[in-house]
Amino acid sequence: MATSIAQGGSSTCVVELEEIRPSVNPIHVEEPGKGQGSNIIHRRESHQNKENREWEEGALPSPTTASEVLERWNHPRVNVYRTFACFMGFTVMGLNDAAYGALIPYLEIYYHLNYAVISLIFLSPLIGYTFSAILNNSVHLKFGQRGVALICPVCHIIAYVVAALHPPFPLLVIIYILAGFGNGLEDAAWNAWVGPMANCNEVLGFLHGFYGLGATISPLIATSMITRAHLPWWDFYWIMVGFTLQTNRAIPC
Repeated sequence: MATSIAQGGSSTCVVELEEIRPSVNPIHVEEPGKGQGSNIIHRRESHQNKENREWEEGALPSPTTASEVLERWNHPRVNVYRTFACFMGFTVMGLNDAAYGALIPYLEIYYHLNYAVISLIFLSPLIGYTFSAILNNSVHLKFGQRGVALICPVCHIIAYVVAALHPPFPLLVIIYILAGFGNGLEDAAWNAWVGPMANCNEVLGFLHGFYGLGATISPLIATSMITRAHLPWWDFYWIMVGFTLQTNRAIPC
């Protein structure tokens, strides 16, 4: 920069030059990789701050899993038929289990045996249930629910047809084991099918209610056939065959 200085009244001017020093801003050079790491850290902090703000504002996080729609007794539509078939199956189970006590007095007369020996027919279904508990998982894995829907009625029909032919008492005891085996498989299968449904408590209540219905009417039917219609005790099992055939209609669905 040039500066002018006046010397008294003379016109002579003295010009002095000053050095101009430019102000240089230092350039900040980042170390390799340092700037990139700072940007990553900055983005992470921004994302975390955003999540904290959403949490404070009451915003819910986005769902990460999807829930499965539960099957219902009336959806799909074919389940209405299947559920009715399960109710029929439990009705047959109740008819089967409650008939033993009502038939014992007439079995004593027919086979000329005392009460202690005739009472072996109460032990037979227990043995069948025990076998079904042991084989239940294997049968389900190998044949599936449709296979169970076929095996159980077949076991019942064989047992009831043989009982209707009033065989010797030892064979009657053995054949009741087959009826108990069918009951055990059916009991486990339909409880397992209804259990995962929506409103399963209500449906299971109706399911076991139909078992109670069968157990209630079975002694009434058996004793009425024998005492009022004067039919032999084994004719009751032809009624059981008819009920079981109706249950067997569930297999096509």
